[in-house]
Formats: sequence, structure tokens, C-alpha cells
Amino acid sequence: MNIMTDRLDIESSTMVISLIQKSEIVPNAVAFRMLSSDLSTKELTFHELLQNVKRCAGQLSKSGIKHGDVCMLIFSQGLEFLVSFLACNWIGAVPVPLNKPARNKPIDKWEKIAEDAEVKAIITNSDFLENLARIFSNSPKVSRKLFVGVGENLAPTEIPIHTPHEISFLQYTSGSTGNPKGVIVAQDSLYHNLKAFKQKFEFNEQSVMVSWLPFYHDMGLILGILQGIFSGYTTVLISPADFMNEPLLWLKAITIYKGTHTGGPNFSIELVASKLTALKTKEAKSQISLTSLKMLICGAEPVHIKTIQRFNGVAKDFDMKKGVVCPGYGLAEATLVVSSNNDGNNVKWVKLDKEQLQNNKIAIKDQGVIDPFSTKIFENDPSAIFFVSNGTLIEEHNLSIRDKDSNILSPFQIGELWFSGPSLTKGYYRKEKITNTYYIKEPQNNSIHLKTGDIGFLDEEGNIYVTGRIKDVIIIKGLNHYPQDIERTVFTSSNELRTDGTAAFSVTKNNQEKLVIIQELTRAALRTPQFEKWKEDIIEAVIKNHEIIVDTIVFVPPMHVPRTTSGKIQRTKARLLYEQDQLRKVLSIYQRKNNLENIVENIKSKNDLRAYILALFANQLGISEESIAINRPFIEMGINSMMSLYIRDGLDEVLTQPVQTTDIYNYNTITNLTNYLWKKENEEIAATTIFSEEGSTDREEENIDHLSEDELLSLLYNELKN
Repeated sequence: MNIMTDRLDIESSTMVISLIQKSEIVPNAVAFRMLSSDLSTKELTFHELLQNVKRCAGQLSKSGIKHGDVCMLIFSQGLEFLVSFLACNWIGAVPVPLNKPARNKPIDKWEKIAEDAEVKAIITNSDFLENLARIFSNSPKVSRKLFVGVGENLAPTEIPIHTPHEISFLQYTSGSTGNPKGVIVAQDSLYHNLKAFKQKFEFNEQSVMVSWLPFYHDMGLILGILQGIFSGYTTVLISPADFMNEPLLWLKAITIYKGTHTGGPNFSIELVASKLTALKTKEAKSQISLTSLKMLICGAEPVHIKTIQRFNGVAKDFDMKKGVVCPGYGLAEATLVVSSNNDGNNVKWVKLDKEQLQNNKIAIKDQGVIDPFSTKIFENDPSAIFFVSNGTLIEEHNLSIRDKDSNILSPFQIGELWFSGPSLTKGYYRKEKITNTYYIKEPQNNSIHLKTGDIGFLDEEGNIYVTGRIKDVIIIKGLNHYPQDIERTVFTSSNELRTDGTAAFSVTKNNQEKLVIIQELTRAALRTPQFEKWKEDIIEAVIKNHEIIVDTIVFVPPMHVPRTTSGKIQRTKARLLYEQDQLRKVLSIYQRKNNLENIVENIKSKNDLRAYILALFANQLGISEESIAINRPFIEMGINSMMSLYIRDGLDEVLTQPVQTTDIYNYNTITNLTNYLWKKENEEIAATTIFSEEGSTDREEENIDHLSEDELLSLLYNELKN
């Protein structure tokens, strides 16, 4: 079965038509504001946006891009991306939104997508064109493509006739073997999902969306950008890099522009909750008021009840109304949204018996509705687990819970979520076999249902609870990671580790997902154990390849990781044995410790500062201070952007001069950073000069700000496209 559609009657349901209509109805209304870290903005009205799109469409057409050509869009977060995306839609090219490749990182993903989608052209910022061409210069699969640079001030060009393609864009996801799949988001699928979202949240022309979400992720693109054009309201955009550098910029933007709607994954709400908690003075509190905010849509990763309670508890002191946080559920194959709460005052929760749940049975120990401003503490009960409702289904769609034989289950029975309706996408681009595996045609009425791969149940009122993934996808800091990929990285990090003898899974600690590894040794390794070496090999390999900090490593003898009779790793069982402390013959356990407990916080000398910085880095990497070389570049250590954020915050606690995240990239060894910060702390200096103890050290000439942004974007959603 090939469910790719023929050309659709889409003239009345494209994003370009929506833009044309809004430019006629509200031409001078601000469509988008791009907010900088200093709170300055660039603005486009709906009329100006339309004119820029027409000019860009002419430029792309003149460059040789034609109807049906697939184009990678590789941009910094900005208005140029939006213009280029809509310009592709105008001429009927098929855009593929992607993040920028980070410097000195593998480009396999971009190569695979270029090959898989038969990409014709790569479109990017004009000021990044040369650098991007250099990054791809050694790749025959990419370097020979057509490169087109788009600037802010587009010159008038001959405008092609509006000829939309039935495909609006391709949303690429990462497969479990590292092979990407392009989800076909058709114009009609996008239209129906935007329509359903508008009805669910009552968007109108007076709404104001504030979004820091990356545009190349479906939530950032559809909720954060396209919904504004569809509904005709103003959208305020923040760079994800700026958000990570200053999380409260998100809330300041809501305050200044009276944002009514926003969204983000669980980790971002946890992050700003901790930042709000630290604001103690009336002067600081006066900078933020959340009184205008109606809905904060929380999705893209599991939502923790304690995170909602923590955020609600502190945000009420900043004038936030009750019932703002609304958890939801969606996936790229459904275009975006499947379900959501639309009234945060009625978000349901259930407390389930953990052992029964692991046997795919529901035994409710307690349940209720989240009181937005309650101080109730949900106690830690090792025999139970909490789940928050993801709300009810969007209108005109269907969701059912199915058993392994595809039979529909009753409420409070666990099975796989199957989704159908007009928002359903058209399958995977040029992958008919995989499409037919997951997009199932029902013989009774020929309707198409998506097997989501998610496990959960419905209650009697139709609330959706997602309890897990069939394929055990690990979600940490909003990023999806396939355990098979992590396991391969782990057991190939050392010859003494048994091939295919690894189980990788996540557990929840302090409202955050943490990575746990159970690793078998070879029989030869049992005779001469080197647990410290293997531990460091694993940590370094996982950070380098996946940008995840390993929380726990359990070493076991051969054949002591649970397997099926056919030899497949049983990750769910491995997690259960780990959590219940029932793993057999444990040889050694590594657990990440907090290196900051006994370090000097009263910085009196450069040596004190160096010791403090060393401890900060050791704490983030989860290794001993003795194993860190103070002149080794941070990128080689595996320091990513989230780690840099926490390191910066740790430095801010003990220094009088503010520390920027970019300082950590500029002065990228412990020696250099110590010298720079010590000198900055004691005298005002230019941030462009640094002298190490060993002599002068030249900084790399590449744009450090650009590097920081790439690293931050990579952290946030580099692979969050599942």
C-alpha cells in the first residue's frame, strides 16, 4: 500500500494563502518580532513578510530551484528562515528544516538526509554561506549541491506564479539505527492540525505567542511560528541560544509583550522554576509579571507532576493566574498535536502501582486534579509512580488503545496508541515499506491509523496517559536517544567490554531523567579488572557521541544483562532489576557524585578559583578532578552547552563580576578561564586578551558567538524529531 496522495486541492489551505489573507485583513499588524538578548527587536508586519516572501521566491527561482525540488534549510534562528520556508512553499519547492552543523562535529546526519531526500539545494543565511560550504567541503554527498544564501534585505526580483506543492515540508526524525526518516507533512495535514490547535486553545488576532523553541523541531516550527500566520496574531521569537544563556529572557519577553501563549518541554519549565526561585528582591521581581499568560503548553517529553507543582508554586509570586500550565502530547507523524489540556485548572493525575504497571496492568493507588497553587508534596513512594494527563484528543480525530493483535482496549487498559484523522501525515518520504509498517489501513472503512509506538491508556473521560515507549526511547533534556545507539557507543568504547552486552535506560531522579548503563565484561577482563578505566572510557564516549552525562554504570559478568530467549536485550526488565536492587553478581558500581560538596567557595586567591573551576567541571562530567587536564580544551572534554550553563551559574555564585556562557568558549581551558576570570575579578580588562601561565594563547579566529549558538541549539533539540 502506498498512501502517498496525488496532487491535492490545496489552493485554499496553504501557509502562503493564509499569509496573503492576513496581509489583506491586517496588513500593518506585527506578524513577528525577533528578540535579541538585549531585548532589542526586529519586526515584520504581515504585509512586509509577504513582500519578503515574494522577493525570496523570486531569488530561489532565479537560482534554479524548481517546483518539487527538495531543499535543506540550514539557518540561525531568525526571520530569514521563516521567509525562506514560505518562499519554498510559494514556488512549490519542498523545505527540510535543519539545525546548523556544529564546528568540528560529524556531519553524517546532513549527509544521510541529503542522500535520502535527493536534496537539490541548501539554503542558508547569506552571511553563513561561506562557512557552511567550508563545513561540507569534504563531503561529496553535500558539497556538490546548489548553495543559496538569503539575506535580510532582499532585492526585488521577478515573482514566480504561486504554485504550491502538496507537501508543505519534510520533518526529519532519527531512526534507531541512525538512519533518518522524512515525515511527509502535507499541506492539508498541516492545515487541519493548525485548525484543531486554534480551536483547542482559542487563538485569535489578539493572542501573543512567545517562543524560544528551535524552528527545525516540529513544536517550534508549527506552534512557535506557523500557528501565528494561520491565526493572525503576533509572535515574539527568542533564539534558543539566548534562552539557554539567560532562561529568564523567556519570561521577560512574556512580561514586555504581554504574551498570552507559550510552550516548552518539561526541562525548560524546571529550569525557569529554579531561576524564579532565586529571585528574592522586590526589584528583581518587578522585572517579571506573568499576569497576561493564559497557557503554557508543556510537551515534547514526559511531564513530571513535581515540575508543574514547583513552577506553579513560584510563578504565582510573579502574578501568574491559576491553571496556566497545560500538558499535551504529540508527534511529528501526527503533524504535531494529538491531545492537550486546555484548562490547567483541571489537569488530572493518577498514582499507579509500579509493579502492576510493569506487568501492563493498571492499579490506581490515588488520583486527583492538580491544584495549581497547592503546596501539596507528592510523596516519594518506591512502589508507585505518578502520571499526568496529556488532556483530550483534538476535534475531528480518533485515538484508540490497541493490544498486540490490534484489538481496541477499554479505558484503564494498557496498549499502543493508534492515531487517525485529517492531521495524520502521509508517511515517510521515499520509504514505502516503513510507511506501510506504521500507517495501517483498516479494512472496515479504509481509514489510515498510525501506530505511534507509544504505550498508554485512556480514562473514562478520554484523558490520555502516556506511560512509555515500545522501543524504549530515552528522553533526556528534551532530546530523544535510542538505547541501541547508546549501547553501541558503550560497548565499543573498550575491548574489554562485551559486545552486545549492554543495557541502557533512564530513571527519574529529582524530577529529571538520568542515564543508567548495565555493562557486561568479557571473560578475559574478569581476570584483570580495570573499572576506573572502563568507567572513564564509557563516560567520555557517551558525552562525545550523545552529549549525555552518564549517571550510573553497573558492571556485571558475561550473560548477566537480561535477555529474551532469542538473545535480545530486555531493557524494561533490566530497569526493574536495577530499581529493585535485584541485579545478580554486581562487580562494581559507579554513581555520579557531586564534587561541589567540600570545595572552597570563599575565593581568596587564583589557586582557590582554579580549584573551584576544576570542581565545577568535574561535577558536570561526573569524573574525578585528578583525571582532568587543566590545559585540555573543553570541547575535547565533552563539555556541552547545558554543562556550560551550570558551570556559568556556579561561577556567578562566587564571583562579583558576571560570567557569560561565551566566556567558557572564548577561554576554553581551565588554565585560560582561571586567568581570565581572576584578572576580570580584580581589574577591568578587555575581554579580548588572555595570558596563560605558560605564555600567551591565541584564541581561535572563528566567530565564538556563532559557535556558542550552534552548541546550544545542538543541546536543545539536535535530535528531538521523533
